[in-house]
Amino acid sequence: MNRFGKLLLPLLLLLCVGVPAEDGPLLSEKTYKALNEVHELLGKEQYRQAISRLQSLLAKVEGNRYESAVVLQTLGYAYSGAGKYKEAAGAFDRSLALNALPEGVAHGLRYNAAQLHIYSGEYRKGLKHLTRWFRDEAKPPVESLVLAATAHYQLKQYKSASRYLQRAIRASRHPREGWYQMLLACRLQLKQYKSALKVVRTMVRRYPSRREYWTQLVALYQRNRQEGKALATLELMRTGGMLDSDERLRLARMYLYLDLPWLAGRHLRQSLASAALPATHENWFLLAQSWLQAREKPLAVEALEKAVEAGPPDGSTHALLGQLLVDLERWREAVPVLAEALRRGGLKHPALTRFLYGLALYHSGDPDQAVRELRLASNDKSLHDQAQWWLQYISDRRANAISEPGETEQKG
Repeated sequence: MNRFGKLLLPLLLLLCVGVPAEDGPLLSEKTYKALNEVHELLGKEQYRQAISRLQSLLAKVEGNRYESAVVLQTLGYAYSGAGKYKEAAGAFDRSLALNALPEGVAHGLRYNAAQLHIYSGEYRKGLKHLTRWFRDEAKPPVESLVLAATAHYQLKQYKSASRYLQRAIRASRHPREGWYQMLLACRLQLKQYKSALKVVRTMVRRYPSRREYWTQLVALYQRNRQEGKALATLELMRTGGMLDSDERLRLARMYLYLDLPWLAGRHLRQSLASAALPATHENWFLLAQSWLQAREKPLAVEALEKAVEAGPPDGSTHALLGQLLVDLERWREAVPVLAEALRRGGLKHPALTRFLYGLALYHSGDPDQAVRELRLASNDKSLHDQAQWWLQYISDRRANAISEPGETEQKG
């Protein structure tokens, strides 16, 4: 017997053939005996035989509304025991439609019908029974509130689902985790981000080891433009060892967004050193950007050298590394890096890279090659004046170098 049937079957003797309300109708002896035989079959989980007997009995009691209602009720339980929930719900519907059962019995059957319809995915039918049942139930149990919430949620009626879930949570000493999850989903569907934030904060307090709730808390703080709290939450996750690689990157970007580049650099450097972040080109490049924003050029160079080793897709990383080496006047190191940038291509401003290459060549003692590169760079309008200045400067230095020995001889 399936779980749902096991829950319903014990109610049979109480609801199906129990003594009706005072002055209410009674079953005939023949029908009562037939139903008892059916109950024995149900107790042995012989559902097919029980269903067949009940269908035959239903034809025999036709015209007697009360007996028909009881037989249909029993048929519903038999179908339920067999796992045929739609058929069970249909039998309960027909039983209730006869309006012949005592109100107490009908009330309980109405709830069972609602359960079966909702369990079968017939949410509107289930809610119809459940709404009527709530009208007559002074203190509905928490489970019934969650049942209603589930049906409304499946129908995308998120406001109604939220109301029932809130009632269930307030009424329960130990609300279940799934109720909070559904309530959060409702808030998000309704774009009620402030309310969603309250739900997630509660979830984090109740289930502090669930990393996904911390992640949702960060996202909702960001959605509500509370970046400081988002950052604090990420730092708590880091302290608790909850950050995966994506969240480590999110923390770094949060530092950068809040203009804390040095903290971003320190965090990324530690994460890469410990292999908590994969040593990809993208991650090394982000570290370099962090150091650049923190005005730590030597550290940015170290990160870019690692990014270059990780295999960049084009020459842009080499170009940036070369530019930094030029800024630091590390000319000889800059020459091969800038040459490789030009060879790889894919540069946003190739003329600038060529111009820097020319400068590096000149300061490394190769003025002839420097002149060739600077002449090419001068074809770019934005660099023409600078390139021409350096070309003139190199020419003047060469002229001075030639004239200086003659002047010395004359003086001698």
